[in-house]
Amino acid sequence: MTPRLVVCTSLAIALLCGLTSATSAQAPDSQAAPSLTVLRGNVYLARVDWRTTVVLATQDGLVVGDPISEKGAAWLRAELATRFPGQRVRYVLQSHHHFDRARGASVFDGAETIGHRLFNVELRQARGSELYRDVAPVKRTFDVRERLVVGGRRVELIHTGPAHAPDMSALYFPDERVLFDVAPPAIDVVPFVFGPYASPQDIVRWLTVVSALDIDVIVGSDGRTFDVAAVRLLKPYLDDLIASVVSGVHDGRTLQQLRATIQLPAHAANPHYAARVAHIERVYRGLSLRQWSAQAAAGLSQMSEPAAYCPGYDPCDPPEGVLPSGTIGVGFSFGRVGFVAEADSGAQLFASRSSLFYDDIIANRRSRLSGLVRYRIGSATGSGIDLLGGVTWVSSDTQGLERIKEALPPLGGRHEIASRASTFGYTVGAELVLSVSGRWSLRTPARFTIAEDDELHPGRSDLRIGVGLAYHLTRRVAVRPGKPDPVVMRSTP
Repeated sequence: MTPRLVVCTSLAIALLCGLTSATSAQAPDSQAAPSLTVLRGNVYLARVDWRTTVVLATQDGLVVGDPISEKGAAWLRAELATRFPGQRVRYVLQSHHHFDRARGASVFDGAETIGHRLFNVELRQARGSELYRDVAPVKRTFDVRERLVVGGRRVELIHTGPAHAPDMSALYFPDERVLFDVAPPAIDVVPFVFGPYASPQDIVRWLTVVSALDIDVIVGSDGRTFDVAAVRLLKPYLDDLIASVVSGVHDGRTLQQLRATIQLPAHAANPHYAARVAHIERVYRGLSLRQWSAQAAAGLSQMSEPAAYCPGYDPCDPPEGVLPSGTIGVGFSFGRVGFVAEADSGAQLFASRSSLFYDDIIANRRSRLSGLVRYRIGSATGSGIDLLGGVTWVSSDTQGLERIKEALPPLGGRHEIASRASTFGYTVGAELVLSVSGRWSLRTPARFTIAEDDELHPGRSDLRIGVGLAYHLTRRVAVRPGKPDPVVMRSTP
């Protein structure tokens, strides 16, 4: 081996060892011995593996947070018996139903288990998984906030919203000014990142709940601490940004317009401001505009000739051609999807025919009622193209006069024609939508209908095009619910 190769090999080994050491130092040590240490005042932090829970120790009994696992709970029970002889565990406070935090509560015999009112509901739905076999329902539930006083010390369970789980709760210790939350948002990341699951509104709900508490520090599931100042820095910025995006969507602005107009100069010095555009996009994609609209259009209608009208007649002027028509409609949409009910009618269509023994002249008017599904290509709130399809009820009214030749009355002579027919058909269509303002849009509807026809009722196929306006009657911005964070087990006890 050459000296150069020896040196290179040594450097490579040293670098690999250094990277391995650095990685090991940053990763949670799942094999570390369990420990119980003072967190603050009467609150203790119990570390089982990479996961932690909390214990409130008082002269009148103990309060335990998440049991974490059967093995972890058994160790904690033995440790508490040694550290606090004669003191029993009176309460087990479950932060949420996920199996990586909630197993093992039954280890604490006689303790009352408490969780959010959705804990047992979510647990029943999760029972199909073997992982939840050892998670027991809680005995007592609460809705928003549950306060306990044990041995003169206070602890509260507070529902913080569904960002991590629908039944998510945090443990608040007012006397120690500590909040134990096993899944806080990444408030220590600057600029802030929403993440792929929780909706921005869920994050703001968490911030709103936590900012109202008199605390100094937040402790996470792995024992990391977060300064509450991070909450106070992030919350007003997100409040204003989300309110601006919601207002812009309500007014019908596109994402491009929101990026350009939402500047938030009051927060320009906030370190989270650097990701303003990304935050706007994330909030925008979590909103859906629900609106009712009315529309009207004028245009032309091209109806096809009925196949049975002209054969055997000469001359024959068939009931076909281009006619003026008008359409009115009302629609409801949520996001890109919508429904519309339309009614349209055209001018009268005239026709005549003659033969050796018979001739007639008729006038026909058709009207249509359609129920269509609409899908928007392009901006859900601005300009775009709508594709439509659905069912149409066609009503046809024919009036006229016929003359039967070479026959005596009452068979021969002139007779009135009065015929009504209705049938169902299918309509497809598209329309270009150009946003004029927040409430008004210009539309160019095109519709193609196929329905049955007969000798006196033309229009097996009907093509209509026009130009019109739509007005948005009511608008409401709805929030798409975020997906709860997945349960990820980094190690098994």
